[in-house]
Amino acid sequence: GTYELKVWTSNPNNGMDGNHFNDTMTMTITVCDIVNGTFTIGDTASGADFATFADAIASITACGIDDTVLFLVDSGVYNEQVSIPEIPGTGPGARVIFASASGVNTDVVLQYAPTSSTEYHVLRLDGADYVTFRDMTITVAPSGATYCRTLYIRNMANHNEFLNNRIINKDTNTTAFYSVVYSESTMDEYNRFEGNYFHGGYYGVYFYGSGSGEAGTVFNHNTVVGWYSYGVNMYYQYGHEAIGNYVANGQYSTSMYAFRNYYCNGPFVTAYNHIEMNGTGTAYGMYVYYCNNGDRKSTRLNSSH
Repeated sequence: GTYELKVWTSNPNNGMDGNHFNDTMTMTITVCDIVNGTFTIGDTASGADFATFADAIASITACGIDDTVLFLVDSGVYNEQVSIPEIPGTGPGARVIFASASGVNTDVVLQYAPTSSTEYHVLRLDGADYVTFRDMTITVAPSGATYCRTLYIRNMANHNEFLNNRIINKDTNTTAFYSVVYSESTMDEYNRFEGNYFHGGYYGVYFYGSGSGEAGTVFNHNTVVGWYSYGVNMYYQYGHEAIGNYVANGQYSTSMYAFRNYYCNGPFVTAYNHIEMNGTGTAYGMYVYYCNNGDRKSTRLNSSH
């Protein structure tokens, strides 16, 4: 809980206090347990520990964790905008995992319809590290959204995983305010995406680093479809990997890029991907621009068709 701590002095140096207005200090402190173990998100009347993702995140934000925390999410639709900050105590052996309790990625739906031009996410990792989302659907709500980056990653959010999810945006938009995945230029490194289905957006997925490159992005065996202009956009990346993905644009596309490696540094791999495009303008299946392999290790761009 939250408490107010109040301390004061009297008889300073064994003498009379000539000013009683400066002898007291108060501060608010939070007393809580460091967390580990398995918890449930769902109907609290039926025994779940937390009703919402926000409640679950709040329970570990103040004092943190000391081992892995697993949140099993009961089947249902959760209409909320979720932001995860850096959680104290997370690390290679202490992850925060959100997973569908059933293991079926259509059973849990996290959705929201953003209308703000500054708070336009469904799920945001805001400096969060070592967070896993597994076997669920994260989507813009069916109606009402005027902006949306379904999954928004920023502020050095590192070592996160998205495994076997469905992550969905609108498929009729022509503005960059819509993206299925958007990692902005804040060096979000060593994030892994495997076995996911991505649909819609002006951008399908957009990884945007800076300087010598955002390191260690892994993007393997995903499906990226229904996007308008960019399928997989790798911008200022270092040593990234994109293997075995299926990438196809949406029906409204004109000019488009399926894979774009833009100002990337090596060694990186883009290989064994299946690309299909259909539109009225210029189409680039594989676009490579100003990529530098300065450490002379092997960069592979092959077998994408």
